[in-house]
Amino acid sequence: MARPKKEKELTHTHHLHLRLTDVEYKVVSEAAKQAKLTLLEYTHRQLAGIKVTVKYEIVVDVPKPKKTDCVVWN
Repeated sequence: MARPKKEKELTHTHHLHLRLTDVEYKVVSEAAKQAKLTLLEYTHRQLAGIKVTVKYEIVVDVPKPKKTDCVVWN
Protein backbone atom coordinates (compact mmCIF):
# COMPACT_ATOMS: atom_id res chain seq x y z
CA MET A 1 0.00 0.00 0.00
CA ALA A 2 1.42 3.39 -0.97
CA ARG A 3 1.95 6.21 1.47
CA PRO A 4 -0.78 8.90 1.36
CA LYS A 5 0.20 12.09 -0.45
CA LYS A 6 0.99 15.21 1.58
CA GLU A 7 -1.18 18.27 1.33
CA LYS A 8 0.04 20.63 -1.36
CA GLU A 9 1.07 23.28 1.22
CA LEU A 10 3.28 20.76 3.04
CA THR A 11 5.24 19.45 0.07
CA HIS A 12 8.80 20.64 -0.36
CA THR A 13 9.05 21.82 -3.94
CA HIS A 14 12.06 24.14 -3.77
CA HIS A 15 15.67 23.16 -3.21
CA LEU A 16 18.29 25.27 -1.52
CA HIS A 17 21.92 24.34 -1.98
CA LEU A 18 24.25 25.81 0.61
CA ARG A 19 28.01 25.82 0.65
CA LEU A 20 29.75 25.95 4.01
CA THR A 21 33.34 26.00 5.16
CA ASP A 22 34.52 23.12 7.33
CA VAL A 23 34.23 25.31 10.43
CA GLU A 24 30.71 26.52 9.56
CA TYR A 25 29.56 22.96 8.89
CA LYS A 26 31.02 21.74 12.17
CA VAL A 27 29.28 24.51 14.13
CA VAL A 28 25.89 23.82 12.52
CA SER A 29 26.15 20.04 12.76
CA GLU A 30 27.21 20.18 16.43
CA ALA A 31 24.30 22.50 17.24
CA ALA A 32 21.91 20.08 15.52
CA LYS A 33 23.40 17.14 17.39
CA GLN A 34 23.05 18.93 20.74
CA ALA A 35 19.43 19.74 19.92
CA LYS A 36 18.93 16.05 19.03
CA LEU A 37 17.70 16.99 15.54
CA THR A 38 18.83 15.99 12.10
CA LEU A 39 20.82 18.60 10.23
CA LEU A 40 17.89 19.09 7.86
CA GLU A 41 15.31 19.53 10.65
CA TYR A 42 17.64 21.90 12.53
CA THR A 43 18.15 24.12 9.47
CA HIS A 44 14.42 24.10 8.67
CA ARG A 45 13.64 25.30 12.19
CA GLN A 46 16.37 27.95 12.13
CA LEU A 47 15.17 29.30 8.77
CA ALA A 48 11.55 29.38 9.97
CA GLY A 49 12.57 31.25 13.12
CA ILE A 50 11.38 28.45 15.39
CA LYS A 51 13.18 28.41 18.73
CA VAL A 52 15.48 25.42 19.03
CA THR A 53 16.04 24.27 22.60
CA VAL A 54 19.26 22.51 23.46
CA LYS A 55 19.27 20.45 26.64
CA TYR A 56 22.60 19.88 28.31
CA GLU A 57 23.25 17.02 30.66
CA ILE A 58 25.92 17.86 33.19
CA VAL A 59 27.53 14.93 34.93
CA VAL A 60 29.80 15.56 37.88
CA ASP A 61 31.84 12.87 39.55
CA VAL A 62 31.98 13.99 43.18
CA PRO A 63 32.90 11.62 45.97
CA LYS A 64 30.36 11.22 48.76
CA PRO A 65 31.25 13.25 51.85
CA LYS A 66 32.54 11.23 54.76
CA LYS A 67 30.40 11.02 57.89
CA THR A 68 32.12 12.72 60.77
CA ASP A 69 31.12 13.44 64.31
CA CYS A 70 29.83 16.97 64.53
CA VAL A 71 30.59 19.14 67.50
CA VAL A 72 28.07 21.87 68.23
CA TRP A 73 29.39 24.87 70.11
CA ASN A 74 26.96 26.89 72.16
